[in-house]
Amino acid sequence: MQVRVENLYYLLCYAWRCLDARDIVPVHASAGPAPEALFARVLNVAVQRLIRHRLDRGYQEESEDLRRPRGKPRIGETLSRGLLERGMVRCDFDELTEDVLHNRIIKATLRRLALVDTLDDEHRRDLGQLVRSLAHVTDLTVTSNDFRRVQVQGNRNRYRFVLNVCHLVHRCVLLDERVGRWRFRSFTGTEQAMGRLFQEFLREFLRTEQRVFPDVRSPQVPWDLDGDDGGLLPTMNTDIVLRSPGHTMVVEAKCYASPLVSRFGGGGALHAEHVYQLFAYVSNLAVKEATPVSGMLVYAVDRDLLPPTSFKLLGHEIRVLGVNLNRPWQRIHSELLDAFRGAPSCAAEHASQ
Repeated sequence: MQVRVENLYYLLCYAWRCLDARDIVPVHASAGPAPEALFARVLNVAVQRLIRHRLDRGYQEESEDLRRPRGKPRIGETLSRGLLERGMVRCDFDELTEDVLHNRIIKATLRRLALVDTLDDEHRRDLGQLVRSLAHVTDLTVTSNDFRRVQVQGNRNRYRFVLNVCHLVHRCVLLDERVGRWRFRSFTGTEQAMGRLFQEFLREFLRTEQRVFPDVRSPQVPWDLDGDDGGLLPTMNTDIVLRSPGHTMVVEAKCYASPLVSRFGGGGALHAEHVYQLFAYVSNLAVKEATPVSGMLVYAVDRDLLPPTSFKLLGHEIRVLGVNLNRPWQRIHSELLDAFRGAPSCAAEHASQ
């Protein structure tokens, strides 16, 4: 799937719940930059902010020969090395320093991104200047495990976005061994990765942007069950459930290269498993709800393939919406709000029947 890089950036800001970061880079241009240039710009601005507001610090255990002892002296080593004769004592002590794991990860990421073969000279120079400003931070060869180990205490919020970008860069910037050059691999290369991102984006977008449904969650739907299934029935984990006083809507977010499958006789049909899944959620949830329940399939697409569609299955309204991620962001924003702003109209229709 091909996605405008500025739209990818917006999706990440929502999915990571870092909405303040939307203003770091202007994304209103009709043709966005390459991903390596965009993330170089993002890191340049974000890391400069961290430096201006002072990098996070932590205590590191140090061991030195000191003329003025502090911390815990190592008596045995001091005597065995004859340090007393020189007026020194070997000591272990905790030092408050900016040379901590999360700052090492940031520095290593700046270095790695600067290696990308297609990055322009201006961005490469900016990244190099930032690396030099972090000369007191130890160089590190970052692994995926380092991101799991990182702990940021009091400044977690201002570091969270930067570390998320760093993690993304380390997943996408890879060495092409055939030519010995570093390349930026598209984050949207797999439907699975893009599908998770789109689902997290849509949930947070609906939670923060629309005002029609005050309750936005991702609950499990219980089966309308008679008897004991012995634990054999699968768990129905929804992507998003929206609730207002007069309406409940189940939303399933999907990302496929083609949301339609060809069928005998021509034309395209929705993936059967998507329709079955959504209808199972809607029909079982409706048994427990005091308000009408509808459903919506929202597909992330990279071209206009799906006109907005609405139909009823056993009295439940089912809507289908395609979100073209190659359109300008403001149009995507407006179309999503319009789609969910008009959704409760079916509640009144149901009530009148």
